[in-house]
Amino acid sequence: MIWVKYRNDLKAEIERTISEDPTLEKRESIPDSVPLMGQRWIQIDDVTAVYGDMVDSSKIDFESDPKTSASIYEVFTGSLVDTLWAFGSEYIDVQGDGVLAIFTGSGNVGRGLLAATSFLTACESTIRPAVKKLTSSRVEVCCRVGLGNGPTIVKRIGRRSGINKEVWAYRTVNETVKLCKVASPNSLVVSQRAFSKIAACDSIIYSCGCEVDRNDRQKVVGCGEKKKLWEQVPRDRLQVSGISDAWELKSTWCPKHGDSTFDRIAEHYALSFPRIESVT
Repeated sequence: MIWVKYRNDLKAEIERTISEDPTLEKRESIPDSVPLMGQRWIQIDDVTAVYGDMVDSSKIDFESDPKTSASIYEVFTGSLVDTLWAFGSEYIDVQGDGVLAIFTGSGNVGRGLLAATSFLTACESTIRPAVKKLTSSRVEVCCRVGLGNGPTIVKRIGRRSGINKEVWAYRTVNETVKLCKVASPNSLVVSQRAFSKIAACDSIIYSCGCEVDRNDRQKVVGCGEKKKLWEQVPRDRLQVSGISDAWELKSTWCPKHGDSTFDRIAEHYALSFPRIESVT
């Protein structure tokens, strides 16, 4: 009778939920308490979602012993969480080796972009060589990041007893995860909507002109003309995701001009970073 009772209870709950008209409460930021009971959703019309994960994490597990694998995850995922939090994310969720962050409020696209680019730089310059040293060059850690912008709705789904979790629905978060999946190793892919919001800032779109050593990304080997940093993602790569247009950034902060470029972008969006500045 267990299956019969389960089936009847589930059917009744589904019918009750379907018959209830959802309510959408418009907010500009994430409230301290996200609704759990009933069809009560929070609607935010302008959020930036960032999703980053480790490339080929299963391969890393096969090439490492449990203790080494634990250290790699701690360094990679922990650093990603720390970066997204430091740059002002209002919500962070760890999903395996992937991390989702939500940015709201004024300049949310700029804040998310700076966080994503800063982590890609840290991964390339610090995390990757540290892991190679730990594993005698057996393991190459690469990161990929997706960034989307747009509307979203959120509520907690589950039981009052504590078995519940925030569910982000309606376009933006789902699109952002898909953008991450189509990104090349060590690159950032952003949606067309997000790109249209950053296109007016030359410091984001164009390089400083420095040429970086391919084998040592922290070494400048020359200086030339400024180049457009972004490339449109080929349609064949996007086809499986259902996304029509996206843009990819394969560069990180210049070792010579990264600080000044960061400051110009932050000034463009009138951003401050109290979480970083308050750390002593």
